[in-house]
Amino acid sequence: MSKRLNRRQFGIIWALGLTAVFMSYFTYPAPLANAMDLEIGFTGYPRPTGDFFCIHVQVCEDHLLEIYSPDGYTFGDDVYWALVCSQDQATITGGTVTAAAPSDSSRYGGRVCDEGFAPLCPDEGPYGQIVSYSGTPVAPDIYLNYFVLHKESVGDIVLNLWTSTDLTVWNLEDVLIIPESGGRIWHVDHRAPMGGHGQGWCAPFQFLQDALAVAEAGHTIKVAQSTYRPDQGAGVTSGDRTATFGLINGVTIEGGYAGYGEPDPNARDIDTYTTILSGDIGTAVVNTDNSYHVVTSRETEPNAVLDGFTITGGNANGAVANENFGGGIYNYGSPTVNDCTFSANSANNNGGGMFNILGSPKVTNCTFNGNSAGDSGGGMDNYTYSSPILTNCTFIENLAHSGGGGLCNYNYSSPTLTNCSFIGNSADSGGGMFNRYFSDPTVTNCIFSGNSADSNGGAIYIWDNCILTLINCSFSQNSALNGAALACDDPPNFNTPSTLGVTNCILWDGGGEIWNNDGSAITINYSDVEGGWTGPGSNNINTDPLFADSDGHDNIPGTIDDNLHLFDGSPCIDAGNNTAVPLDTPDLDNDEDTAERIPLDIDGEPRFSDDPATPNTGVSDPPDYTDIVDMGADEHSPCGSPGRPYPPVDLNHDCKIDFLDIAIIGDYWLTRY
Repeated sequence: MSKRLNRRQFGIIWALGLTAVFMSYFTYPAPLANAMDLEIGFTGYPRPTGDFFCIHVQVCEDHLLEIYSPDGYTFGDDVYWALVCSQDQATITGGTVTAAAPSDSSRYGGRVCDEGFAPLCPDEGPYGQIVSYSGTPVAPDIYLNYFVLHKESVGDIVLNLWTSTDLTVWNLEDVLIIPESGGRIWHVDHRAPMGGHGQGWCAPFQFLQDALAVAEAGHTIKVAQSTYRPDQGAGVTSGDRTATFGLINGVTIEGGYAGYGEPDPNARDIDTYTTILSGDIGTAVVNTDNSYHVVTSRETEPNAVLDGFTITGGNANGAVANENFGGGIYNYGSPTVNDCTFSANSANNNGGGMFNILGSPKVTNCTFNGNSAGDSGGGMDNYTYSSPILTNCTFIENLAHSGGGGLCNYNYSSPTLTNCSFIGNSADSGGGMFNRYFSDPTVTNCIFSGNSADSNGGAIYIWDNCILTLINCSFSQNSALNGAALACDDPPNFNTPSTLGVTNCILWDGGGEIWNNDGSAITINYSDVEGGWTGPGSNNINTDPLFADSDGHDNIPGTIDDNLHLFDGSPCIDAGNNTAVPLDTPDLDNDEDTAERIPLDIDGEPRFSDDPATPNTGVSDPPDYTDIVDMGADEHSPCGSPGRPYPPVDLNHDCKIDFLDIAIIGDYWLTRY
């Protein structure tokens, strides 16, 4: 039996229906799947014959390009915009571009094509597609003016936008937008079919060499997950061991993209979408026929950028001199290298992972793992006037048969290292680091754990007139015949001692920390040295620093799980000297303030943090640095601090879950119920 609606019910339904119709009319349709926004800032009133703002539109498939005005903008007779596509500025490949009427006339407030200009309206106009609106807007918050282009096939086109007023935002749907002034973006995916033009993820280049062949200063190359070899692509010969990926000034090469065929090809995660540059160009696993250098950088500047790759399989064992150095990357310049892993590369002479000569790259968030050198610098070799800036880098299990399993600095090479770790590296001398001949490294907030040397300097070896500065570093479980942590020596009959300054450090390797065989000037202040220190310096201690777990859960020193955090009650807490902490030159906290002291420890937590339970024995630096820095690379986080929150159910906040917490629960239950 049906039931009639009363007047009130009918009114409600009628209102809801009217609202739905209203909303469908005035609500802008949802963006297309691949839509993205481009912000273009216009200022003043540019002349039609003056400079235009140029953008490069890359079209992968048939679709519509809609350009429309900002939300709610009121247009008048003197306000309009123009889309200019001139013959000498446009490149149309594989099809034609046509103008089309708006798909939704409710969003259209003007003319689509006012005579126009080639190739859209080839007959007349000097300014192309002019869309104008005069009168009352259609409705508030409705996109008033827009223009539709239909690209019939794959290709690209340069568009110039001009406005007679200040419009700050334009939306371009379902296309990849590249400001021409900022350069073009090239796409590479080895999984894609051959023959791609590289202008979008729909048709990327298959080989990285193809993108490098066309890239110019200001361009970016996006590389999708896969393995790329330097002997594949344009300008190279298969199996040629001299083939290499060459960095280019002004070009950024980025790995870690999802790429071709993925739901979001622009998704980027270097761990999920691993992108490998491999020198294994010959017989798989056999390295004797591998590339001499997977990557090269010649006379580059910091705007030559390599970001988000794993570089592996380089083997510099050639007969020519420079083919014996730098299996992973041979660098004669100063590029920027970010978020890269150098793994299983080798060199007959120096620099298994990276070789720098007359260059000072900026290397950030990189890992050097399992590289080797027949002479020096298993992970990295700085050879002759090379002073890179290394920040948040890890050197683990690298090998050098002579000096510097992790890192070697030679002949006026003076790198700056901040928040770096040297773990399980080995060499004849200087298991972690080798410094020789007027090389003056500065090392801050760094860890040396489980490094070993057959002869001298388990962690660091200093030889022949060097200056080494160590600030807030932690040494543990390093070993050598002479000098578990530090060893100083000079060539026979040279009498060229070095200078060492050690401040706010922990040297706790089981004794025999420092071997000074050449009378080097060593000054140690505010540090914890196992066995004590009686030489120059002050405010040093000889007390167990209470590392949390110096050999890690696997009970093997020199592995990645070694834990050199300070336990509660450590004598190294609040015991350093704030005035020794250097300025934040690498800008660790990305606040653009490089005049402050380094604000973060090796874990990225505050470098100056007070532990109320520990007496202050160090030196503050008021008014900005009243909390005293700890000794070592890690700043202790008191229980209840942001870096170490109270454990769950720790009701009395003593950092323990015990019967006292159970008693509190029982008392609460009895009192309440």
